[in-house]
Amino acid sequence: MKMREGLFDHPYRPLKDPDSVALKAEHLAASRQASRESIVRLKNSGDFLPLDTTRVKTSALSGPNADAEPRRGA
Repeated sequence: MKMREGLFDHPYRPLKDPDSVALKAEHLAASRQASRESIVRLKNSGDFLPLDTTRVKTSALSGPNADAEPRRGA
């Protein structure tokens, strides 16, 4: 893909309007689909997680969206 796009010869060519490329509807749809398919929910039923609930009372959620409210049906 890089060869076809000429990025080996001119790797830092400027885009006139990056948002017009990055925010295209089909790109956003592909991004949403990829994020839906990569979500993993874990339940601490004792079978899968190695947490001992008698010793571990809290866990940390970190990252740029750690304090974001969950969106339903997104």
